[in-house]
Amino acid sequence: MKPQSIPSTSLRLCIDRFDEDDMAGRIMGVALENEIPFSSFRSFVASVDKAYDTIGQPQSGQISRSFGKQAVKPTPYVAVPRHYHEPGEIKSAAGSLKTFDLIMQTRHHAEWQGVLKDAEGNPLGTFKSVLECIQLMTEY
Repeated sequence: MKPQSIPSTSLRLCIDRFDEDDMAGRIMGVALENEIPFSSFRSFVASVDKAYDTIGQPQSGQISRSFGKQAVKPTPYVAVPRHYHEPGEIKSAAGSLKTFDLIMQTRHHAEWQGVLKDAEGNPLGTFKSVLECIQLMTEY
């Protein structure tokens, strides 16, 4: 039997609340040391970007602006991200409402490009923007 594997750029999205107004849940991945909770659409988008910045790939196509005293530094590319979790541990995680796997391919033009899969690994569709990703999540 082939051992389970999960790409470093795959995130498990565990959705506990999802309606037309908002969503909440947590983000996990083999290359994320700790899960990242989110409590709104806005924090979901920021949390996914934070997760990929932490993993080190795919890199964002632009650097976020900062108006504080500390300048925002670009995150370095990591060719082989460290894995903190076994694939089975991530695959067994589930949201109380929905569960998705998000595989980000690129983050160009301040947008996301990738594939959304269900918890069993079946492709649900591709997306070329944050909005398309959220629309796919709404459809399933």
